Amino acid sequence: LPFGFRHAIETGLDVEAFGGREERVHVRRRRIEHQRHGVAHRAAHGRVADAASAGMRLVLLGPTGSGKEILARCYHRHSPRAQGPFVAVNCALLRGDLLYAQLFGARRGSFTGAIADLPGLVESAQAGTLFLDEIGELDGETQRALLRFLDSRGEYQRLGDPKPRRVDAQLVCATHVDLSNPEICQARFREDLWYRIAVRVVHVPPLRERPEDILAYLRRHRLRGTQLAVSDALTAGALERVLRDPWPGNFRDLENFVSRLPSAIRAHSLDVLVVERAIVEGRSGRAATPRGEPATLRESSRKVVMPLGEAGWDEISAQASRAFCQDFGGPPRGWGQMQKIGRAHV
Repeated sequence: LPFGFRHAIETGLDVEAFGGREERVHVRRRRIEHQRHGVAHRAAHGRVADAASAGMRLVLLGPTGSGKEILARCYHRHSPRAQGPFVAVNCALLRGDLLYAQLFGARRGSFTGAIADLPGLVESAQAGTLFLDEIGELDGETQRALLRFLDSRGEYQRLGDPKPRRVDAQLVCATHVDLSNPEICQARFREDLWYRIAVRVVHVPPLRERPEDILAYLRRHRLRGTQLAVSDALTAGALERVLRDPWPGNFRDLENFVSRLPSAIRAHSLDVLVVERAIVEGRSGRAATPRGEPATLRESSRKVVMPLGEAGWDEISAQASRAFCQDFGGPPRGWGQMQKIGRAHV
């Protein structure tokens, strides 16, 4: 490839100066993005990219922290509006007039503190993509306004201003609640609004069902203060423990776990006990171990560490020492305490 061409593909820059065709660049960028994720995420990515190319409205259904905003940005990159702005709104953060004003804007004096005319985020998304995260949290009034906005092809009014305005923006929504369920729609969400936004619905699976994405994340990220990839710093048993964890907080949980790991100066130096301690620290008594395994730290670690076929004696000794220090608050003092190192610590 000519100098700089690969960088242009990966970063989404204009590559006409390198003599490449735009469509070819688009396909190669999509292939690169696919290689960074597992099978489940690639399937969702493909459906999102197809919806973007066709200009379809999109709803992303999945648990919190599963990567819905990443897919929404993927939609924007693959859409004809890629050169326009991407505007994200978390609907769970505001209520009532504040949410309406943030979305559609407000006229001066329409509420306390409105000392000037305020443009809304809908207006900021002109010629781009408007991403409404947690759309199931919208109150009834804002749902009605959004329904009218969609039915009128982009017409809206600022809060306190009767003058109609119009904007050209594509809508992408996300929620952790299954709004396609009629019982949920009747209780908290307008059914007619659901059918306006749900032209293409993509289910985003939780991280526990995507071990390939966990491994890809560990390969891409470095340990704090080092150039060593997280996956390279873990022993085989520790990596297996990470891949089998339920990760109830999904990517946010995994990101916090990586930040809690100690720095490593050599490859394969972080064992199961280190990983277990970092996982348990962030769970506060919640699901800290894979389903079907003992809940206590020592029992869980022992179950994973017991198969010692490929482990060297140095690693076995280090694991036993760490387990002993955890139980007795420090290293053994004298021969009497050394005799207390038993099978439970290995």
